Amino acid sequence: MKHTTSFSLVLFLAVSCTTRRPPPAAPVPPPDLLLYRQALALQKEGRLAEAGTAWEDLLARYPETPRAADALFWLAFDQEAAAHPREALATLGKLVARFPTGPLTPAALLKASQIHWLCGAEPNLAHARQELEEITARFPQNPLALEARLGLARRFEEEGRVEEALSLYASLESDAGLSAEDREPLARWRSRLSRFHEANAELAARLSRAQGHLLKGFPSEALAEFEHLLAGSPPPGIAEEAVYHAGLALALLGRYEASAKHFEMLSKSAADADLKESALHNLERLPLSGTGPSRSPRAH
Repeated sequence: MKHTTSFSLVLFLAVSCTTRRPPPAAPVPPPDLLLYRQALALQKEGRLAEAGTAWEDLLARYPETPRAADALFWLAFDQEAAAHPREALATLGKLVARFPTGPLTPAALLKASQIHWLCGAEPNLAHARQELEEITARFPQNPLALEARLGLARRFEEEGRVEEALSLYASLESDAGLSAEDREPLARWRSRLSRFHEANAELAARLSRAQGHLLKGFPSEALAEFEHLLAGSPPPGIAEEAVYHAGLALALLGRYEASAKHFEMLSKSAADADLKESALHNLERLPLSGTGPSRSPRAH
């Protein structure tokens, strides 16, 4: 049988073959985006020194890149990790100055406050507080404002401004942004701090400063402060708190037997039920027969 093909079908096939085009090539990302992705990949891999160099290269070659704020923030992160706090603070300062209302500015201020606080000298502590105050004043609706207020209350404690700390803690307890799980220990601490302040305001401030040393990761300095405080026969509540945190400092220094004595004493005789429970919990976790702790004692 003879097959025939209609003229219209032949024409359709001919036109289809001649007008078919290859798929369009994927668009080439702009060079600043390529550099940004390279730096971010190094960051995720934990190659922070190389990432820092990549961020600096990006900012030097493309200062007006829309990714400048991110690059500055991550560069500061890498500089701090490399134990260069001054460089990190300078980088964060550039971010805040260049993007005063940018989405990363509250995080930059919070990070700068943490670095200033860890540096410890009096001017740095003032900067640490001012940066937290700036967050709460300029970005009150930002989620980081809650963390800034908590940090600010702690700074007030360390500066001996206990009444201001107590007022701020009280306002935080009623903040809807704070979960019930976080609100309960905060209320307990405010209650104890209030009692300490009523018993002896000066010693309450000294206790807070010593606790600050511990939080910064300076257990030797903290232990010396707690022992000096205890040598002055402080009121019972302050004494128990100092003994507890001295036990934490001893544990962090690897002096587990001495730490155990502190926690054992509190677990048997502490008047504060929460402190008694925490002391017993930490006593059970101390590696008295091992070479090192698998978990850290619980901060209180």
